[in-house]
Amino acid sequence: MSRGNGGSAHVIGLGLCVFAAYMGLQHKAHAAEDSGPASMTCLTRTQQSNARTIITTGSDMGIPRRGQEVAIATALQESGLYNLKGGMDGDNAGIFQQRPGWGSRAQRMDPGSAATAFYQHLRRVPSWQSKSVNDAAQAVQQSGVPGAYGKWAQLAHKTVTNPAATACQPKRGK
Repeated sequence: MSRGNGGSAHVIGLGLCVFAAYMGLQHKAHAAEDSGPASMTCLTRTQQSNARTIITTGSDMGIPRRGQEVAIATALQESGLYNLKGGMDGDNAGIFQQRPGWGSRAQRMDPGSAATAFYQHLRRVPSWQSKSVNDAAQAVQQSGVPGAYGKWAQLAHKTVTNPAATACQPKRGK
């Protein structure tokens, strides 16, 4: 009896099942993201480092605090302020989950370059300064979940105005 490619078919089938499960979880996660308040109340060291890069880049570009808050809220929604290699669409990358049109993969994976690209797009949004954090972020990102950014406005404001106050405190034993 010949085994043929049965083993390969099972491996491919298993890979497709894992991918489908991952996509299902991602869809559920994104569907839940636009409902209710933000659940994150503090930032890890990695998140704080990425936030500092976004804030510093904005300051260096002359972007006011409000624009920096829009950028932080966007990164919180898109990646949790982590520099992710990929996303739901497969070609997204970085802290803003930018698509290939935003720059090379290396540029999108570099937090400073990604922040620069974000701010360049924000500057092109008419009257962005008078829009809510959610609406300004949506105008830049063109997300399929258009109401998801506003819930991060409070944490973004706190991060920009008093970054030390957003640090997660280590849990102490009893």
